[in-house]
Amino acid sequence: MEEVKPSDPSQIAKFIKLDFQPGNDRIWLGETQDVLRNTIGILGILLPVLIYAGLFIDSQHSQPLESISHYYLTRAGSVFVIIVSLLAFFLLIYKGNREIDFWISTIAGLSAFVVILFPTGNIRMDECIKDHPIVMSHVKDHSFRESLHLIAAAIFLTSLAFMSFFLFPHPKNEHRIHKKKLRNIIYKVCGILMIVFLLVMLVCFLLKKTNEDWYFNGKITFWMESLAVWSFGISWMVKGSIVKPLTG
Repeated sequence: MEEVKPSDPSQIAKFIKLDFQPGNDRIWLGETQDVLRNTIGILGILLPVLIYAGLFIDSQHSQPLESISHYYLTRAGSVFVIIVSLLAFFLLIYKGNREIDFWISTIAGLSAFVVILFPTGNIRMDECIKDHPIVMSHVKDHSFRESLHLIAAAIFLTSLAFMSFFLFPHPKNEHRIHKKKLRNIIYKVCGILMIVFLLVMLVCFLLKKTNEDWYFNGKITFWMESLAVWSFGISWMVKGSIVKPLTG
């Protein structure tokens, strides 16, 4: 019987760490989980971009909505659901290098599913365009559901910030400290930025009663959420070594 020889991988296969070997059942994820980390990071960065672009292409709505979650109720809702569902699923199957990595990513993944299952409140009427209606769904007002959504979103982002600041850096080995110094700095900066953006959202939300026009017109929640998910996306992509030529 003729022996099956492994084919020479293409540059793309090498880049995303596909290892086409006979009998290899771990072609996609491999042992390092870098592909999974990079996928999570890329999805996080693309989330605000794709939902905004999707709604603009479909309905020519050029202004961001109040929050990322409000796109669930629009004609870009399918994009929101697909990306957040993928994030939730990938976070649930991510195991990391230690047990705590698994548990924190599991909490983040479950929280992401709750964000989808319990949507936020309806889009305000002045967000809609008369000639190009953007609303596809209308949900019944329910304070418990909306509160659960906000709590789940906060847990999701806080869990990812915790991973970036506390779990991604590896300070124990002196050789690795020197080799990964820049990456450790990026992890911590991204984690700090995520917490800062969350706190800004919280403060502005509590103060919006004093000036609702400033709060809604400034799209504070949307921009802070976008900056937070971009930060976590960068952190995961650095962890996945997709930017290794820059960080060593």
